[in-house]
Amino acid sequence: RRGAAREALQFAKLVPQQSAALWTKVAAISARAGDSAAALEALEHAKEVGISFNSRLYTAVMNACARAGDHQEALNLFREMERRGIERDSYTLNSLVSALSNGMKLAGNSKDKSQLLRLAFKEVRGMGEEGVREPEAYNSLVLACGRAGRPGDAREVLRLMEELGVEADVRTYNAWMQALMEAGDPRGTLAVFEGNLRRAGLEPDMHTYTLATNAILHAGFDDALARAEQLFQDASRGPHPLDGIFIAAQMTLAARLGYPDTALALLQHTDPSVLQRSPEPFAIAADLCSKAKRVDLAADIFRRVQRLKVRPNVELAAALIDVFSKEGELIQSLMVLQYLLDQGIRPNTYVISGLLFACARAGQVKAALLLHEVASKAGLEPSSRHHIGVWTRCVLVAFLTSVRRSHNMSSIATPSDDGSVLFSFLGKDHKSEQRLSRELVRRMARLLEVRLGPGLSEAGGSEGGDDAPEYLSQADAELFRLEGPFHDRVDMSKEVVKTFRRALLRGWVPTQEDVNMALECMRLQTLRMYTEEAHAHPSASQPIFGITGLEEYSPGPSGYVSLSNGAGLFKPEAFSLFEESTSKGFFPMKVKQTDVEIIVDMREFLPVVAEAALLVILRALQRRWSATQGNCRFKELRIIVPSWVEFVEAEPQFDDHQEPGEGPRGEGPLGAGGREEFYSPDQVFHMEDRRDGAGDHDAEWGGPGHRRAQGWEDHEDDEFYAEAEVPVETYSGEGTARPQSGKKILALIQRLEVDYKARQKKYGTAIVVLPHSLVSLMQRDVALSSRALSGALRPSVGEDKPDGNPDARFNPYYRPGPGLMEQQEQIRSQGYY
Repeated sequence: RRGAAREALQFAKLVPQQSAALWTKVAAISARAGDSAAALEALEHAKEVGISFNSRLYTAVMNACARAGDHQEALNLFREMERRGIERDSYTLNSLVSALSNGMKLAGNSKDKSQLLRLAFKEVRGMGEEGVREPEAYNSLVLACGRAGRPGDAREVLRLMEELGVEADVRTYNAWMQALMEAGDPRGTLAVFEGNLRRAGLEPDMHTYTLATNAILHAGFDDALARAEQLFQDASRGPHPLDGIFIAAQMTLAARLGYPDTALALLQHTDPSVLQRSPEPFAIAADLCSKAKRVDLAADIFRRVQRLKVRPNVELAAALIDVFSKEGELIQSLMVLQYLLDQGIRPNTYVISGLLFACARAGQVKAALLLHEVASKAGLEPSSRHHIGVWTRCVLVAFLTSVRRSHNMSSIATPSDDGSVLFSFLGKDHKSEQRLSRELVRRMARLLEVRLGPGLSEAGGSEGGDDAPEYLSQADAELFRLEGPFHDRVDMSKEVVKTFRRALLRGWVPTQEDVNMALECMRLQTLRMYTEEAHAHPSASQPIFGITGLEEYSPGPSGYVSLSNGAGLFKPEAFSLFEESTSKGFFPMKVKQTDVEIIVDMREFLPVVAEAALLVILRALQRRWSATQGNCRFKELRIIVPSWVEFVEAEPQFDDHQEPGEGPRGEGPLGAGGREEFYSPDQVFHMEDRRDGAGDHDAEWGGPGHRRAQGWEDHEDDEFYAEAEVPVETYSGEGTARPQSGKKILALIQRLEVDYKARQKKYGTAIVVLPHSLVSLMQRDVALSSRALSGALRPSVGEDKPDGNPDARFNPYYRPGPGLMEQQEQIRSQGYY
């Protein structure tokens, strides 16, 4: 509306025949938009051309100031009219009193409100003595008494009206009742309704009955429902026809008193001719259906709205979309949008919020992104940080739900093992949802006069054309070139992350759960899930943990991706997002260094955040390694993660085949204290994480290639570990995804083929990577990255020759030969770090 006011202002300046009526119209448009600056500019331009001696023009500008709450400017204009000799009538006085009344809303204390009220009394009395006898300004003054917190002064207004010979009508008493309601006196409101109004011999109108209904609701009567029923009967017998606002007030009263069926029955028995003129009762009924999760009743209400050809408002549309979206009915939500567009009504922020939530439930990410773009360009984006986060979260959930849609066929919404939300897709026509949603969003864009960008209007952004991004492994690059689901997901994730970052720029503060979802949108294993290409091409690596339960396949050296490029697990921008999140304090990164070790506490991290955190740490170590040309010493890396089984301490037991110096089954040598934690066979089974279909090489706690680390130290007395005790519920995995973080970290270390030592303590599970293992990882990363860039994929220690098995794992302790410095220099010159 502010844009329309500015356009009207610029257009009026170009009109050859200037007139007071023209600029009065511009000021009236600015008043409806609440743009007092545009109205004042219109007045100044009228003064320049010599046509400002007009009462209606000044009144329209004062109305704009009243709408904007600028009472001081309205008062200045009122006195300017007096100085210039411009006639001031009842409309001018009413504009001034309305501006002062709105100023009372913004006043910080009762003293300022009382001062404005005294000023309003002074101006009304003065104008009354000059002969202004119309009741509108006096009614506004009565309402101002309530806003000033002094509803008793309304009696003074009535005495003033009697003194000046101004006749009080039903609107005066309505203003008195409203003043008492705004002052928090519902019983006083009913006293005016039942006493003063009737003694004055006035007949209540529908506004009066609506105010009385609201007063009954808030007065706290035990027989409130019976009083409301009697009021409804009185209104039905009165001379005025019932209106939708009164019906809506009666329905609200019944619903809040705990009688929703009575409220819905009232809607059913109301004359259709009344409902055709007002959509408010249908909005109340839709809200009741949302609270009761009765999507069937909401569908009946919508059909009745269509049958009666009720002209909807945005409140009705938002209420219907709310109930449909919460029950996963995207088609129904879109039909409401279509009905709204058919009536030429612009959606508002609440309508967009409901549609975004419906898209999230249905996994329609393209529609969600398109809707978000249209709303943002049309100026419908919310201003509050909370609602900005809601919109962004809907886009994230829509993308992740679309990724998992083909796999999840449960009947209810459930969280996955890694904490993400999955929704039901049973019996849904996803192609129809996608086609209809995108068609209607484009239609909404035309109504809002929004021009869509070339990317999202069809299939989203593009990751550099047909060329596979450099952060993809060879196997993933082959999938990307097929231009199937994996290709689309990689492209679409770019748009989703852009939406997330725009929300950050607008001041939104995400939770760790939000960052976890954003990082998962850049997690290549997630983007690869359930694609036909992934199942058709065994060279594609599958996720280790998560909800698939599939075995991991690790590509050979030809598919190696450096740590700086995401290690084939994440898009590289995931690391910058993680670092930004921790630096801005969205969640803490707990790191402690001693002379011999780096301790990282990941017990509070969600699974994907934990994966990104470990890779960020390894990438930092890799940069240090490259910067020093390999001439640096690493400390021991100790990672504390939440355990996924409950800690048990008991006496060690030995079987007949163990040597006397060995610890319990599955544990390393006894420490200096001669006492070790150990686990029952069932707990050991779970800690080994035997996945379905896993081979015998995964049966040991350490995993493939495991070598026992020596020199294990107990840190149970260290306050670093004791500061965040993990409750027993965390170990069982009930109500939280954090126990999966330990599995994810262990799986990632195994994927990187780094030797480690793992032990469960009272504070959680500790995974230790010794310095020589980190050195091996850095050497391997530099060597294989260089070979992948140069194309010189010669066989090395632990790697099969070209005529052998190309998928064999390479030696984790591969030592590069001469030429390491040259390889590092080559990588560094190409922006490796």
